[in-house]
Amino acid sequence: MKKILHITTWYPNEYDNQLGVFIKKHIQLGHSFANNVVIAIIPDSRVKKPKATVNKDKNFVEIIGYYRARAGSKWSNYRNYQRVQTLVLQELLKMDFMPDFIHCHVGEKSIALANKFFPQTPRFVTEHWSGFLNGTFDSYKEKRRKKRIAEINTCNQLFVVSESLKRALKNYGVTIPIAIIPNVIEQGKVKSNYSTPPKFVVVADLIDDVKNISGIIKAYQDAAFEEGITLTIVGDGPDRDKLEKLAQDSSITFLGKQDNEWVLTNLSEFDILIVNSKIETYSMITAEALLCGLPVVAAKCGGPEQFVEHGKNGWLVEVDNSNELMLTLQKAVKLLPSISPDEVSKSIKDLISIEKVRQTFEHLYS
Repeated sequence: MKKILHITTWYPNEYDNQLGVFIKKHIQLGHSFANNVVIAIIPDSRVKKPKATVNKDKNFVEIIGYYRARAGSKWSNYRNYQRVQTLVLQELLKMDFMPDFIHCHVGEKSIALANKFFPQTPRFVTEHWSGFLNGTFDSYKEKRRKKRIAEINTCNQLFVVSESLKRALKNYGVTIPIAIIPNVIEQGKVKSNYSTPPKFVVVADLIDDVKNISGIIKAYQDAAFEEGITLTIVGDGPDRDKLEKLAQDSSITFLGKQDNEWVLTNLSEFDILIVNSKIETYSMITAEALLCGLPVVAAKCGGPEQFVEHGKNGWLVEVDNSNELMLTLQKAVKLLPSISPDEVSKSIKDLISIEKVRQTFEHLYS
C-alpha cells in the first residue's frame, strides 16, 4: 500500500469544521488503497500559541497544526508559522512515515513545504482557489505571481475542479499536465414533492463581496412574494450583521453555520436553492441540492453552469443582476409545480460519480 502525504492549509479544524471539507472528502476516498497522512497548518487569530494535534484512524492520520495569525502582523505570523511547521514535522517523524507521493492541496505554502522537506519525492497539486478567477491573483506583485506559478510547475501534475480554473491556470503560465477531478458529492435525501408555498434556501459563507447575499435579499424582497413563501440563509461570516439589518422581511431567517452533515440531512426540507456568487470554482452546494431534487437558481459565476441546465433543473442568471434574479425567483415559484424532484436528481448523477473519482486517485497513486 502506497504512502501518501497530503499537505494543506484548508482543512476542517477545531475553529472551522467546514473549512476545506471537500479536500478531506477527496483524501478519505483513498483509505482502501493508500496509507494517508494529512498535514494541515491552520492560521487563526484565536490561537494562543503554536500547537499540533494528531488524530488517528485506519490508514488515515491527521496532523493539524495551529498558529496565531493576525492582520498587520506579518513577521509575528511568519515566526508562528515556522514554529508550528516544526511541531507538525516532529509528529510526522515520530511516525517514521516516508511518503511515496506528496499531494499538495491549494498551492503556495503547501508546495513550498513539500519542496523544502521532500525535494525528491514525486508530488501532485490540487488547486481550488477562486483567486485565480476573481482578480485577486492579478492584484499580487509580479514577483509573487511568478513564484506561485513556478512552484506549481515543480509538481508532476495539477488537478483542478472545473474547466474555468484549468483555463485560467494555463493562461497564467502553468506548463505541467492539468486534469479535472470533481469534488466528492454525497447523496442526501431526495425530496418526494415540493412545498406549497415553496421555501427558498441559501447555503453560503456570509462574505458579501464573494457570495453576494445582499443581492439575494434585495431580489427576494423586491419580488414581494405571497405570504408563506420563505427564505432561509444557512451560514455565517463577517457580514452577517449587515445582512441581517438588510433583511427587513419577516419571512427571512438566518440559521447560522451548519456542518456538511446537517446540510445533507436537511436540504430536502427546502424547495429551491439560490446561488448568487460573483465567482465559484465548483459550487458543491449546487450539486448537493440538485442531487436532493432541489432546482437551483444560480448566477453564471463559473461553477454552477456545469450542473444547471437552464429551464430543466434550474435557471441561470447573469452575475450581480438583482433585477434579473428577482424575475427568475418569481418564475421559479410559478414553474415549480411542473418540475419533478426525481428528474432533477437524475439530471446530475452522470456528472457526479464518487467511484470514478476514487478510481482516478487509485490509478494516480499506483
